[in-house]
Amino acid sequence: MLVVDCAAFDDGAYIVYVNGEKRTEHTPLGRLMHDFFCRDAKDMYNKKLAARVSYLKDDQGGVKVMCELMQKLFDKEKVEVAERMLKKGYEVDEIADVLQISSDDVRRIADKINAQPVA
Repeated sequence: MLVVDCAAFDDGAYIVYVNGEKRTEHTPLGRLMHDFFCRDAKDMYNKKLAARVSYLKDDQGGVKVMCELMQKLFDKEKVEVAERMLKKGYEVDEIADVLQISSDDVRRIADKINAQPVA
């Protein structure tokens, strides 16, 4: 069953929702869904996707790239959480303790968002 919702978000992006449970080898979309659920790149149909996944999961250089990307994501999330906590009035040392970052880092984040830390 195909359900189409043509709601516009006006952000220039197109989002397509797909039922990932439909992993049949008889259609290109089914093979792609199969590949997205594979734990091992050797089991994938799409050779380009398999090569990239293998590089990112199995090659030392690819693993390093993934680790760096994940660290950036974690750091960004910590900054966002610190900003929310500052806006709610949490103390600098409390934020530093919860997020396991330095109090100086919290103060820099506070300065960036023009928030006044409580302590």
